[in-house]
Amino acid sequence: VSGSAVINAGQTTGNFTVTGGSTAGTAHIGVSTAGYSITSAPVTLTGAVIALASGVTVAPGSNATLNVTLSQPAPAGGVTVALSASPAGTITVPSTVSIGPGKTAPDTQPQVTGVALGSAQVTATAPGYAPDTETVTVQTALTLSTVNLQVLTDNTADITVTSTSPAGQAGLLVTVLIDDTNKATAPATVQIQPNQNSATITVTGVAVGSTTLHVSAPGATGNSATVTVSQAPAMTLSGGNPTIGKDLQIQTRVNLGAAAPPGNILLTIASDDPTKVLLSISPTGDAAAGAAGGSASIGLPMSQNATLSAPFYVQGLVSSGST
Repeated sequence: VSGSAVINAGQTTGNFTVTGGSTAGTAHIGVSTAGYSITSAPVTLTGAVIALASGVTVAPGSNATLNVTLSQPAPAGGVTVALSASPAGTITVPSTVSIGPGKTAPDTQPQVTGVALGSAQVTATAPGYAPDTETVTVQTALTLSTVNLQVLTDNTADITVTSTSPAGQAGLLVTVLIDDTNKATAPATVQIQPNQNSATITVTGVAVGSTTLHVSAPGATGNSATVTVSQAPAMTLSGGNPTIGKDLQIQTRVNLGAAAPPGNILLTIASDDPTKVLLSISPTGDAAAGAAGGSASIGLPMSQNATLSAPFYVQGLVSSGST
């Protein structure tokens, strides 16, 4: 036994350590200090102890096995081991588990159920056996929808982060980190909404190369994926850069550097300076554009595997300049 225990001002308790010897039996520990009555308490040293499994983790709403064993077989009549968890609200455990005569473990080990992210202490006690206390951690795990995300420069691609258990009433804030933001970028955080399991992370390709995306969250094991950035195919105008006279127009098309992906996409074509150049999908102009007959931007649908857009018209408004 340690020689003294300190009780701080305003407190009523203090801790000290009792170390068991090599011989079973009972001893008395006496406590005394000035101004208080002397007291003592019996301490029993036994080789019969309860052992709880250590390092148990469980997800909210899921179960995990909590192994209970005895160092010495249960006597005639068996042993009832009482289980309790503190603080309340983090996990639940059965109140008791029975171990039959001559056995050192129950026929069916008890299950611990995760309730909320965090940790709790589980204590096991039984008459004639020394108790044990272990920590059970309630945590979730994050997974990603792919281990290698492909994205083009100046384009975006989505990756989904999923929690193995639904987020609580406050949701789950996931931290997103990309090792090399010169290659790709992503928002610093995404929120998994309350009672949901997943959220979408939008990754933007910056430069050709690869980097790693990491996700983490409080009470969750993190995950990572490789982000590979490839050069986006170049788009060009048929016939190269056109020259247009004032009050005249030319017809041209857009050549894609690679076939359009599945699902129709909308190709947006815009004039940097609408005072010099306007655009139209019709050789007679666009009625909705008014007197000018053209628009600052137009949209052309591109079907899957197409490499050449529908024709459109570029209208010159001034006698000199470029855009």
